[in-house]
Amino acid sequence: MLDGLQREEAVWQDMSQPLQSYFCNSSHNTYLEGNQLTSRSSSAMYRRVLEQGCRCVELDCWDGENGEPIVKHGYTLTSDVSALEVLTAIHASAFSVSRYPVILSLEMHLSLPQQARLVAYLHLVFGEALRLPLPAGAKALPSPDALC
Repeated sequence: MLDGLQREEAVWQDMSQPLQSYFCNSSHNTYLEGNQLTSRSSSAMYRRVLEQGCRCVELDCWDGENGEPIVKHGYTLTSDVSALEVLTAIHASAFSVSRYPVILSLEMHLSLPQQARLVAYLHLVFGEALRLPLPAGAKALPSPDALC
């Protein structure tokens, strides 16, 4: 596996254009270790795909017990994993091979109280590294270079 410096040297295109101008490596149902119906959900899968260069990961967020949001494939027999555990794993590996942004694709199935809890966790885990949606009227997303 390439270390962060070698991976950076492999970037050959202009990274100063708006983010929407690029294709990126993404992962669907990132949390699943196997099939979409019965497999285990794991935060380790986020570390794995980020260390392989993925820059967009999916979190299917559902109401969990005791007001704690979970990540799982809904309406299936897959297990669930704590949303806080997933966010912590993402933060730990997000920039291990690239300094460029990681996009969190949040599929929200949360009640309002658990949405608020997830937002609090996003701020807690990512702090100043968290980039919030653009203000109304903005015409373009920032560039990957601007987000580094």
